[in-house]
Amino acid sequence: MDAATHLRTIARTWPRLTDALDQAPAPAWPPHMGVAALLTDHQGDDGVPERGARDGSGTGECPTPIRLEIVDLMTHVETRLVALADAIADANQRTAVQPAAANRRTLHAPRVWTAADRHRRDRLAAADATDPQRWRYTGQRTATYAALWLCARVEGIRGPQTPLTDHQRHLIDRTATAAVDRIERALQLARLARATGETCACGGELLIEGGDGQPPTLRCGRCERSITAALTAA
Repeated sequence: MDAATHLRTIARTWPRLTDALDQAPAPAWPPHMGVAALLTDHQGDDGVPERGARDGSGTGECPTPIRLEIVDLMTHVETRLVALADAIADANQRTAVQPAAANRRTLHAPRVWTAADRHRRDRLAAADATDPQRWRYTGQRTATYAALWLCARVEGIRGPQTPLTDHQRHLIDRTATAAVDRIERALQLARLARATGETCACGGELLIEGGDGQPPTLRCGRCERSITAALTAA
């Protein structure tokens, strides 16, 4: 995916992170039961497990009211995005037009605004003050706002900024990619694969796939045979 897609993904999934703050943690990945349990649970060739394996979460303990790992993730991502928007705005953004000052004919301030000039200057200042494409260093400095503002810069949407440099594009892409990776892992949106070090009967390497909230699967990289285990939590 490109940087713009990643940034829109951050903005779209941010409310789900907020919802996850007080939800029970998902089963650990990779599963604690290990490869041996997956193989033991397998029955025949239909991939239906004989019994469910527990992931260690059904201990009867009360869940933590707030998931600190989600708090840390949101703080990290928001801090990085806002700081990046600050840096790019500082380098690329035109200074906002200020309203016309009061007329004062002095040695150091000889300018006198005509009514037409004052009206034109004040209109430009008002447009700058309300321009949604202008990044502001106070006020709405959230991860969602920063992601959408950076997305507009990547897509070349017109605003009071000069175009991004190649280095700035690289920074945005790297930051957005890392953020989406962490968010998808936390919300179990992406299916992951990891080598097990075990081999299939055909001699191929066994991979364990999961981490997306679905039952983990052992899959042979050679013959593509797979074994799915049912994980249950009390």
